[in-house]
Amino acid sequence: MNRQGMNKITYIFGAGASRHALPIVSEMPDRMKALIELLEIDHLKLDDTFTYTDLQLPNPKTNREFQLDMIASLKWMMEASQNHASVDTFAKKLFIKRKYEDLKRLKIAMSVFFIFEQARNKVDYRYDAFFASLLNNLSNFPDNVRILSWNYDYQFEIAFSEYFDQYEISKNQSWLRINSKYCYNDRYTGFGIYKLNGTTGLYSDGGWQQYMYVPYLKVPFDKFFVDQMTKSFVRQPI
Repeated sequence: MNRQGMNKITYIFGAGASRHALPIVSEMPDRMKALIELLEIDHLKLDDTFTYTDLQLPNPKTNREFQLDMIASLKWMMEASQNHASVDTFAKKLFIKRKYEDLKRLKIAMSVFFIFEQARNKVDYRYDAFFASLLNNLSNFPDNVRILSWNYDYQFEIAFSEYFDQYEISKNQSWLRINSKYCYNDRYTGFGIYKLNGTTGLYSDGGWQQYMYVPYLKVPFDKFFVDQMTKSFVRQPI
């Protein structure tokens, strides 16, 4: 019992918790292929202009060339997922072989894939139902509840944003007291969500600062969004 005399409750969200929004392992290659084909549609192709100069990259390219690099990484990941039991298996193999640059490339490609997929699809309705049953108001999360999640997607944040009417990812993560593999906040007490495998994003080398691929959760899947994602793809952590 906790100090308020209530039983402590821990919810565990496994790999299938986001099944209605994101693909399970066996579906990933086909969904990756569909995304690649979508990104090559004419109205989503970026222009042959140079607008990423603020990134101060050593080898500047046009926006379209960077987009093609992103698509190439998605194709590379798709082929690897077809040749292994899962993307996680491929990642573990890269780690064992100390191919850290390839592992970093895989993590970035996977983050890009999951963000695109969540922009294309509605949130898994079970997250919405979960919050509806859990909450009485926005300022009173149950102090005796902890949530452990195996997933690094934004399904908690997207579902909760519909209650909060605030679609900035970082604000939803703060409101939900989300702790992840590289961003643990020991100030949080009581209710909290713990993402055991980390959360989608870029981090500084020391892991002390997170960069979002896109700042907002609800955005149209258009050329501007693809441009934002491409710029985030080429941005390297400090």
